Amino acid sequence: MRIILLALALIVVPAVRSYGGSISDIPGDRQVILLSIPDSKWNPSAAQTKECLLGLQAYLERCSDEKNVDPILADGSEDRRKWIASQIRQILGSKPGYRVQFWGTTEENKPVVYCNFFPARVDEPDEFPDWRKEPVQVMDGGSAFWFATYDVKTKSVIIFHSNGEAWNGKPLSRARIFFAARSL
Repeated sequence: MRIILLALALIVVPAVRSYGGSISDIPGDRQVILLSIPDSKWNPSAAQTKECLLGLQAYLERCSDEKNVDPILADGSEDRRKWIASQIRQILGSKPGYRVQFWGTTEENKPVVYCNFFPARVDEPDEFPDWRKEPVQVMDGGSAFWFATYDVKTKSVIIFHSNGEAWNGKPLSRARIFFAARSL
């Protein structure tokens, strides 16, 4: 009986784990470093992208508690702080997880890695067949589409943005994306 339970655990646990959840464990076939982005100033290494995923995982886990959401990110609004935390919890609970595109850029003359996340499709046609060559851009889309920039020198998240849905009846503008988000 123990052997059967052990065998079942060895089959089920890895299958559940590979199905999604942890940002830092996105499989390599769901990651790409885009090399021909017009705004790209440099190309991050595979080690730097792994560091980004680990840093983002810690950031998301911390900010899934609304009391840890940066007040600047929330525009000082308690409702918005709660909404951001709920978006982050949805991201962390996403099954089957995400694909991610990376490219290097600069913010205030510092090298940062832009990390663009979108759904990993399982058993569905791929709506982004060129995702390994071109950035995926979607307006709205809930927490299924989000991005962050990661400062490789300070090892911190400097921008986080979930596409979300309209806020107070108004869609978030692209300009609104580049707010002054700080790492906590």
